[in-house]
Amino acid sequence: MRVLEACPRRFALQYIGNTPRGETKQDLRTLGRRRPSGDYMRRAVSEAIHRRLLALKRNERTSPGDEAAWVRDYVRAAFMSGGEASHLKLDRSAVDDLVSRAQHRARRSREIDLLKRIDAGESMEWLPLERRQPRVTHRSLLWTAPDLIVHIDGTWNLVRFAMEAGRSGPREHERLELGLMLDWAMAEPSLPSDPAAFRIRRIAWRWDRWVDWQRPGTADWMRESRDLLDADIHILQRAHLKLDGFGNLDALPTARKRRECVSCGYRAICPGSLVKPIKAG
Repeated sequence: MRVLEACPRRFALQYIGNTPRGETKQDLRTLGRRRPSGDYMRRAVSEAIHRRLLALKRNERTSPGDEAAWVRDYVRAAFMSGGEASHLKLDRSAVDDLVSRAQHRARRSREIDLLKRIDAGESMEWLPLERRQPRVTHRSLLWTAPDLIVHIDGTWNLVRFAMEAGRSGPREHERLELGLMLDWAMAEPSLPSDPAAFRIRRIAWRWDRWVDWQRPGTADWMRESRDLLDADIHILQRAHLKLDGFGNLDALPTARKRRECVSCGYRAICPGSLVKPIKAG
């Protein structure tokens, strides 16, 4: 729901539907998927970490060379003709630079202490999860699962990987979003029902290394995160009622900070964009 706060216009385009100018929902989905070139590099790193963990869970060993190949293939496929990012029309040297940066980050992820302990076969319970799979609740579809859950040293660790971070610790809204992993855990019958049994960890890339920020779970943290979620869902429901049909789309506020526009694919059709549009392929 951070999108709604940062740019109501982007929220409306992304979550509600058509525009009065003739763009269809399919047009909007295509625009919404467009990202700056660096996003595809970061996705490649995330995919490499996830694939390595899945392989380890199957008792299969992977090498840095395997991961380098995964990253290379992922990035090149995105930018090749017909690929998701082909509209950016990067030359080969620019794509190779993204591949090199992604391979470096994936290689350095082998130095993360928690992943080193898993890789070493240390006795523990652990499971990689697919965060992009939503959980269905009475509230809505929720994407609150961790990327990895590990029971180690008597504590359940709920781990979220962040492919880039502007600071060593999360901002307040990020901290509350991380706290929703506790809400996810409470809904899992095989896990403890006490938030204090968990530790929240955000492992993020910052300044050429992976930084492992962690805090113990608490009932207060979970309650604050749930309150944020309920408030956001209420705003979402009101926005659907008020904005469906886009009777006054141009009256919606746009982002006030340039960084919000950088990652937005809708800036090609946004009169308030603070950066140049992403090229329409």
